[in-house]
Amino acid sequence: MKLFCLLITQVCNSEVLNPRIPIVSNDVRVAQKALREFAEDEKYIYRDKLEDGSWVIEADEDGWFEIYEDGFYPDNHVLALIIERNLDELDWGC
Repeated sequence: MKLFCLLITQVCNSEVLNPRIPIVSNDVRVAQKALREFAEDEKYIYRDKLEDGSWVIEADEDGWFEIYEDGFYPDNHVLALIIERNLDELDWGC
């Protein structure tokens, strides 16, 4: 059985926040919906910084969302990915 997991990683003011996996589902559409909702929330939070160009959206796709402070990626960024794994082959090290 395939599992689809939404993985969210963030760095805020050089502080690496704990990675989160808020959604695990056997339906990719559930994970994609959660990613879209998360991405819309982040775009709303950073709307002023996106408009003035200090933050950049690197990717806004079905399985990948990434936003960062222009020129300061290591210090401030948000990454959300859908990871697909087979239940009988779970190896999170890959």
